[in-house]
Amino acid sequence: MDATRKIFRLPVFMIAALLCAGCVSREETAKRLIAEAKSHNSRGDYALAVQSADAVVARFDSATDEAGKKIAAKGYFWRAYSHDLWRDKLLMDRRASPETAQQRDAAIKDYEAAIAKDPGFVMAYFNLALEYYDDGNFEQALANFQKVAEISPDTGQAHAYIAEIYFRQGNYEAAAEIGNFLKSNEKATIDDAMRLSHEDRIDQAIDLLENALARNPDFAEAHKELGLLYLVQKADVARARHHLEIYAATLPEGAEKEGMEKILEALRNSGKR
Repeated sequence: MDATRKIFRLPVFMIAALLCAGCVSREETAKRLIAEAKSHNSRGDYALAVQSADAVVARFDSATDEAGKKIAAKGYFWRAYSHDLWRDKLLMDRRASPETAQQRDAAIKDYEAAIAKDPGFVMAYFNLALEYYDDGNFEQALANFQKVAEISPDTGQAHAYIAEIYFRQGNYEAAAEIGNFLKSNEKATIDDAMRLSHEDRIDQAIDLLENALARNPDFAEAHKELGLLYLVQKADVARARHHLEIYAATLPEGAEKEGMEKILEALRNSGKR
């Protein structure tokens, strides 16, 4: 009896275990390679990061199952992101523009490939939109930011960019409408955080505000409330100071700014003791 027939004589649960082990191995390989790409990026080894992500693409690009396609999409995404970082480094070093353009084009191509593999890949749409935005191609940027907003409606940064592009295009009514939408969402977030705080559910309030800032790092009121929660409820001076400094920087000259600066001065002095 050949080896293949022996396998099919195994108990069903053993066959399932063997198949599952193969799946885990495949996913673990992808995770390892992507982790390598991230590690290389963190050290500024962008060429090596591209190679690690490229290995994921090479292994999974021909996959026909949904899980495999999503892994391939991640490979394309991290290869694109590595090209992005590489281009940024070249710009900082004031290297020749043809080389930076090559990295930009490679990033765009890979973000598009990631989307083709996984049409719900929000960050690929967002980063692709930023590529076009930075190039001044506002039509393409708008289309991709709108896709982000469609898939993930609570991504405040996408709405903010959409409003800005509408404003640039002279569509002031649409820009104002999105601005009102953002303000409404932000008010609801602050109200929910304050309610959770009053109910003594401090950790949930903090998580809510942290998530809001992950979507929109410029959300000033979230920085204020989070800073106060860290200060009063957690006695975490470092985090409180970080968020309150960001909030204070958004305030116009006046009584509130003066009061916030006094609080920050006290926090800075407390760190010196």
